[in-house]
Amino acid sequence: MTDAEKIAMVENIACDPTVDVAVASLYLAIAKDKILQRAYPFRSDTSSLTFPAKYDVLQCQLAVRLLHRRGIEGEKANIDNGIHR
Repeated sequence: MTDAEKIAMVENIACDPTVDVAVASLYLAIAKDKILQRAYPFRSDTSSLTFPAKYDVLQCQLAVRLLHRRGIEGEKANIDNGIHR
């Protein structure tokens, strides 16, 4: 799966077509790193490894989870005592 396809999948899973490409790429890179650390726990340098294709969908799902958790507990807006944030 190409990076463009992964970004499109992140937009579709997140149900948000306005997701910035740079932000989606950043979260996909973080998700890739987390998956490689879990798959190869005793390997300190995972940059030389090729990413297994079987984890592509998992990478997109993890990126969406991380995307939704950003900010204050995933909130996009907050209202406290009439103060809108």
